[in-house]
Amino acid sequence: YLFFFFFSSRRRHTRCSGVSWARRCVQETAEYMGNNQMILGSKIFRVVLAISLLYLVQVEAVEVENETSINQNIQDAKLISDQEAQIFRIQWAHSNEVTFTTLTSDNKYMITAGKDRAIKIWDFASKHLLHDSKPLYHGIPNCVVLSHDNKYVISGSNNNSIVIWNIEKENLILFEDAHEDEVTHLAITQDNKFFVSASKDKSIKIWDFKTMDLFYTLENAHNDVINSLKLSDDGRFIISGSKDGTISVSYTHLR
Repeated sequence: YLFFFFFSSRRRHTRCSGVSWARRCVQETAEYMGNNQMILGSKIFRVVLAISLLYLVQVEAVEVENETSINQNIQDAKLISDQEAQIFRIQWAHSNEVTFTTLTSDNKYMITAGKDRAIKIWDFASKHLLHDSKPLYHGIPNCVVLSHDNKYVISGSNNNSIVIWNIEKENLILFEDAHEDEVTHLAITQDNKFFVSASKDKSIKIWDFKTMDLFYTLENAHNDVINSLKLSDDGRFIISGSKDGTISVSYTHLR
């Protein structure tokens, strides 16, 4: 009867692990024996209890071994991943915190920006520095976007300026005082004809990429600092978000 009682408890605890099941069996068997003092000292009870304890020890040993094996495999995988994933590292690429990195779609150039007031263009294959903006202007770049044809880099800075670079020709166009406050976000249309800038002055501006003229200004787009900016793929809409918790959708007047 005790054997039946012990092993039938498995059906009542089918969702339990081996360890928890054995523990419950021991507990239930002990409780049953406690309520039936006349067979507490019987040989059958001692045999059942011994079997359950033996099973408990064996299951715990197997589960500990499995857990150790899994953890070791994870550590080995991380080690292999770290060793194989890293191609190269450029020490002291910037003299201060690096805030932005991107790669042209043809994997030819790497663009980085940092709080050292520099935007740098690197040759991805040779890892050589091709251009450094630091001597040209003194703003800290808040945002950087890359044109979809991989030819231009546009940056907005904390000194209210916007800078456009031609990567291949290495020439630079500086828009000083593009906004009345820091430029926080930039976006560019899929056809590379226009780009959009947002600022802490709460305005959004649309610029003609070819003539570099201001096309349209959306004054007071929000009541607080603009924290995010997104252009629709067709260039018809601007979606912006503000520090005040509002989201705004506006026409670009480009279509």
